[in-house]
Amino acid sequence: MNDGDSSAPPQRVETPVVTYSLLLANLLIWAVTSYLVGRGQLLHTLADGPGVRGLIAVGANNSDLVFQYGEGWRLISASFLHVGFLHLVFNSLALWIYGPILEREFGKGSFLLLYLVSGIGGYLLSSRMSPEAVSAGASASVFGLIGALWSMLKRRNAPDAAKQTVIWIIGLNFIWGLQPGSNIDNWAHGGGLLTGLALGFALESLPRTKVLRVSLNVTASLVSLALLAYGLGNAMAFARYVLFSQNG
Repeated sequence: MNDGDSSAPPQRVETPVVTYSLLLANLLIWAVTSYLVGRGQLLHTLADGPGVRGLIAVGANNSDLVFQYGEGWRLISASFLHVGFLHLVFNSLALWIYGPILEREFGKGSFLLLYLVSGIGGYLLSSRMSPEAVSAGASASVFGLIGALWSMLKRRNAPDAAKQTVIWIIGLNFIWGLQPGSNIDNWAHGGGLLTGLALGFALESLPRTKVLRVSLNVTASLVSLALLAYGLGNAMAFARYVLFSQNG
């Protein structure tokens, strides 16, 4: 037997297309909304965000607008907005770390739906518990990914050190959010986390058959596309009306 022929070919590493697409979408939306809202003071808007009125104009979450005016699409669009450059960087870094892992394990469609529904869950809780807040950012979705990661580790009997590391990350982020003047929406983080935990357990509890995985990911992709069309489509229409029509 020839030892030189015994080695198996290297396993193909699948590109995390959905993760990279979300990163690109967040970057482009941050740049475009900063430009549209911050004309005349663009550099300030890029660094520090468009302000409360600007955030509302481009689709940020607010309880009254969601529940009294029926603008439920804000529960989706808010996850694609960011309050300044550093906000974008921190959320993008977390998505870049956790996204490829979960996209590979759950599949592209299921991963995208997990991301979107975690954001919805986070902003629903935020709307109920902090009704005066105007909030935005991918962090609710990112916390959903962290919750799903912990569920996956738990279900697969991963080493305690791995699960404890995730718990430490969660705890430190919540403590950071409690600091005076942090302007961090811990309710959105908590809602995203709980949603991700539940969805992660659900996905991990399903039988691991190829047919089910393919069917689930196709269905999840279609639902995700519908959510994106509803959330971002309405946000673009609203922003166009507020930023252009009312100004002539």
